[in-house]
Amino acid sequence: MNAIETILTRRSVRSFTNEPIKEEHLNAVLDCAFSSPSACNKKPWEILIIKDKKTISDVRNIMGLAARPLETAPLLIIVLADLNSSLGDFWHVDCALFAENILLSARFFDIGTCYLGCYPKKDKMAELKKYFNLPSSIEPHTLIALGYSKDPKNDFYKKTEIIKDKVHNEKY
Repeated sequence: MNAIETILTRRSVRSFTNEPIKEEHLNAVLDCAFSSPSACNKKPWEILIIKDKKTISDVRNIMGLAARPLETAPLLIIVLADLNSSLGDFWHVDCALFAENILLSARFFDIGTCYLGCYPKKDKMAELKKYFNLPSSIEPHTLIALGYSKDPKNDFYKKTEIIKDKVHNEKY
């Protein structure tokens, strides 16, 4: 699979098999994530990798109905921001870029993902911060459910088209 195919076939997967993610694939995904761009190369990201079913379930309960994909996900990555390492308020953009690299590189390995927003939901961020006993300078940004899709053919091979009325040339 080339880079273009990887990008064009990435979809949010909401139902996973129980198969654990291969460690070498997870390591490659993390290599890609940590290669993400960041404002002034500050690299304010940190991550929590969670495989424990009870912890994943607790996080799902904290996040509510929108985090339903965590019910079957064998792995959860929580992207965190170290505010002491960030260039001002750019941490949320830096973390989004970091998360995107996870989503795309996971797709390359046929690992399904679902981006579950946390930032800017201050109440959910505070609950996660308390649950994980995070230091005051660390903020949860993104939750990503990872696993192998129960239905990869339907999840990954839908055609995406350019939405013509969203493309503007020279002027709006």
